[in-house]
Amino acid sequence: MTLSRRTFAAYILVAIVLSAVVSGAGVYYLFLPRPTEERTLVISVWGGAYYDGAKKIADEFTKTTGIRTVVTTHTGVLMEAVPKIEASMPDPVIDVLYCSIGHFPTLIEKNLIAPVDETVVTNLGDTPKVAKWIQDGKTYGVAMYVASNNLLVYRTDYVKEPIDELKDLLRPDLKGKVLMIAPDYDVGLFVVYYSLANGGDEYHPDKGFELMKKFAEAGAYGVIAHDDPTISRAISTGEAWVAIGIPGDFYPVYKQGVPLKPVKVLKDFPTAPIGWDGLAVVNGPRKDLAMQYLKFALQPDKAAQWTNDVGMLPVNLKAPVLNPELLDWNLSAEEVAKYGYLRDVKYCSQHWDEWQTRFEEEIKALIG
Repeated sequence: MTLSRRTFAAYILVAIVLSAVVSGAGVYYLFLPRPTEERTLVISVWGGAYYDGAKKIADEFTKTTGIRTVVTTHTGVLMEAVPKIEASMPDPVIDVLYCSIGHFPTLIEKNLIAPVDETVVTNLGDTPKVAKWIQDGKTYGVAMYVASNNLLVYRTDYVKEPIDELKDLLRPDLKGKVLMIAPDYDVGLFVVYYSLANGGDEYHPDKGFELMKKFAEAGAYGVIAHDDPTISRAISTGEAWVAIGIPGDFYPVYKQGVPLKPVKVLKDFPTAPIGWDGLAVVNGPRKDLAMQYLKFALQPDKAAQWTNDVGMLPVNLKAPVLNPELLDWNLSAEEVAKYGYLRDVKYCSQHWDEWQTRFEEEIKALIG
């Protein structure tokens, strides 16, 4: 077989990178080449059930359209996917990005994503306005589901006394078995969570750090998570007995037979920071193909399929709820209206990195 210069160069580059990694040189993964076929979309999503669900849709899209897809994973959007896209511009190594509401200020500021072409994505209206990122009259992101980030779950095989209040996490029987989510998860979401629980908000993060320090000094935390797969894995293996997060972190684990008890509303802190996860098209030469994928993924049956796979309820107005059991794990529309809190995402995106540094210095050191 005769190799083209471009293919030969790609192989050499891969060999150099692999050699450097093995030797400890720390060459960054960003320089790995993307697939060379023009009609190939690279779709980046979180791991676990999120990946499995996205892969189903991508495979169906390829079968329907003939456009090849490669599904890859990221653990974090701002810490991993964004640098990867930036370093590969103007021919980005990612074309479709699964991301959260908190990521859009950065993605737009860096001009990394394209506004949705509504002449292609003709079903955009099936998603309510509150579940889109709209800026300067243009839609840049579309939610697949709206999530409450206050779902507490615990392992009923390890935890014998019910948990129905946040302060229960200070109980001696839970020492070292509570999972803590770091500020780099969804641009400081859980700094806001703990701040709200202690009389503050995103503009008063000292309140959050004060409460986190209280739990850390009591020895409650035993696991630190930065991403959804880590949250799911820790509660699945029993490394953590208690965790707070989104239903999608826990319901697939429950369906695998792990005995979990969901607590949707805590008696002493019912407030639920609200966010959403969805899709954005990266601003590159394949954005027209990516718009076709977006339209395909937003079809009611596909939206229902993916959200069901990750244990969430679809926000698409035409998508059915495939599993009524999910209502036990997700806040209803009425509960969202009653308990939901929508943070200032832009403010959080400007401060999450300093909160992460503060967390490393003040909280992580106490966890051991």
